[in-house]
Amino acid sequence: MRKTILLAVIVIVFIAGVWYAYNKNLSEKNVIKIGVISPITGNASSYGDPAAKAIILAAEEINSKGGINGKKIKLIIEDGKCDAKEAVNAVNKLINIDGVKIILGGHCSSESLAIAPIVNEKRVLQLATITSSNKYTQAGDYSFRNWPSSDYYVGKLGDVAYQYGARKIAVLYEQKDFPVAVVDSFSKTFTKNGGEIILQQSFGSSENDFRSYLTKIKQKGNQVDSLLFASQAENSAISFFKNLKELGMINQYKLFGNDVVALKKVFDETGGLNKNVITTDTYVNPENPFTKQMLEKYKEKYGEYPQTNYFYVASSYDGLMLIKDAILFCNSEEDIECLKNFLYNTKNWIGASGKITFDENGDAITQVGIHYFDDNGNEIWKEF
Repeated sequence: MRKTILLAVIVIVFIAGVWYAYNKNLSEKNVIKIGVISPITGNASSYGDPAAKAIILAAEEINSKGGINGKKIKLIIEDGKCDAKEAVNAVNKLINIDGVKIILGGHCSSESLAIAPIVNEKRVLQLATITSSNKYTQAGDYSFRNWPSSDYYVGKLGDVAYQYGARKIAVLYEQKDFPVAVVDSFSKTFTKNGGEIILQQSFGSSENDFRSYLTKIKQKGNQVDSLLFASQAENSAISFFKNLKELGMINQYKLFGNDVVALKKVFDETGGLNKNVITTDTYVNPENPFTKQMLEKYKEKYGEYPQTNYFYVASSYDGLMLIKDAILFCNSEEDIECLKNFLYNTKNWIGASGKITFDENGDAITQVGIHYFDDNGNEIWKEF
């Protein structure tokens, strides 16, 4: 516990230091304030922290070229902790105290869904860069995301699982907005194909021992041929695979999951137990010139490439670049109606995360791929 607390403090201090170094020369005058809500600490910090760093990187790049219409970007970053209450506190501070009119975030569905009613009531522009819950599609006229809905990219996993021979599946998922949406989207497609959900169990975010849940699945015998696991972050996936092995279940089923099951950290910390576990995930080609340039700048600034799915970082970087283009088009950061309409009309915008188009609900249509590690531990992407 003391190690966990110490690590959280180190992460907060580091990101605060980066943010302070970036903001220290910016006065309150002649700046454009942009709020950021991201899980800097907690389980989701594995992608929330790199996402915030990517936004800082984008802001520095914009400011180094003179800013936007002669104004420098000033970021105000809040730790939403992937928690609804924390995100609400953060958005109220940003709007009511800091006077922010544009917010990037949340960087998880629980944050984004919690703050959406507030930004829409206040007519503040929200661009969520890591949010997939299908509920967010109807979040409001001022809520956008440059990340696909779970219905769009997780729904494809229902097709893939059926194609890979899954017919009777047991589901284990975390009670958070993202995993809940994963199960909902997967189930609709899988059952439409003719598959059957045999058993569905949920667990709390504080749980890290899944043996009792897995034992119930094991007791179903040959009634179950496949498993779907969905959690908010990779720590739960690591425990899940270790428990599967302990119970002798690792090779008994076809295994599928949301994007956390195919993270490199899960592979490394389980000794490759997640080999051939299939997911569908947001995909970006690291050899794309825009992506490659962003990744090299990230490495130069932070000393390493992002230790997460590159799309998480690229979409966050692109979020601020999209806002920059919107402000330039509208010739104002204050005209929220114009900024909103710019996003609605954005088609085939190209950035570090690839090509982005917003639909009539403010949802993004982006690249998606099948993602897994093969028998030799190679990370495999197959773009749809």
